[in-house]
Amino acid sequence: MSDESLDNSSDDSDYEEQNTTLFDGLQKFSLDYMQRALDYYDAMDPKTQKRRHTIKSVMRRFPRITHRRYLSRFRTYLQNNGTKKQKIDCINDYTVTKREVADEDIINKSIEHFIEEVRDLLPSYNHRSILNTDQTAFEFEMHSTRTLSYVGEKATLSAVRSKNKITHRYTVQPTINLAGQIVGPVFVCLQEKDGRMGERVRKNLFHANNVVTSCSSSGKLNTSLVQYWINNCLFPSLSHSRTLLLSDSWNGQSEKHGFYDEIR
Repeated sequence: MSDESLDNSSDDSDYEEQNTTLFDGLQKFSLDYMQRALDYYDAMDPKTQKRRHTIKSVMRRFPRITHRRYLSRFRTYLQNNGTKKQKIDCINDYTVTKREVADEDIINKSIEHFIEEVRDLLPSYNHRSILNTDQTAFEFEMHSTRTLSYVGEKATLSAVRSKNKITHRYTVQPTINLAGQIVGPVFVCLQEKDGRMGERVRKNLFHANNVVTSCSSSGKLNTSLVQYWINNCLFPSLSHSRTLLLSDSWNGQSEKHGFYDEIR
């Protein structure tokens, strides 16, 4: 899809002001707005491994972004989990949320409702057509932020094998069916700067028939990568017309995007 066709609708139209905002002069940006802008800018063409959208296209789709530097600032704030004010607000949200979900009865009822709903659907599908997929994040090198030290020592040094590996992660998304079989290839999303694989990475990348690999700047799947997973891992593996897919519900892969219309 070309930039021109995408730019006809602005993402600003459905933007809802939130309490957590980043002030830049008279401009206000929520974390969700910043993430959506970066996801749009970072979207890669799987064939060319180049960006689908130019900075001008981003500025047309998100009119309140008036300069390239906004994106770099957005990326910095998101990597740091927001501004100081946003972090404080998140603490407040967490405190309220923790109190709200502390009601064990409500949680158990929600679980029971989901189980009953799925159980009613199972007889209508073949076991090989009932799929479950989930994402698991891995760090390349686990390290501890605590160690033994001498009393009164002002600075304690520690060593890691690779500085790059303690700051980078990757996400793996497998799919299994109710018959206990792995369905299709496993999707692996690497974390690469600017969401683009360099020549060295591509050259040394291990290739396997049962693995599909892509990347993003965060090592997580954005909306375009969810679509890439569907087109390259899920759809080619479907052998029955009726399929039941169970997956986590988050904005990047919710039904509002129409990703799964073809398997209904």
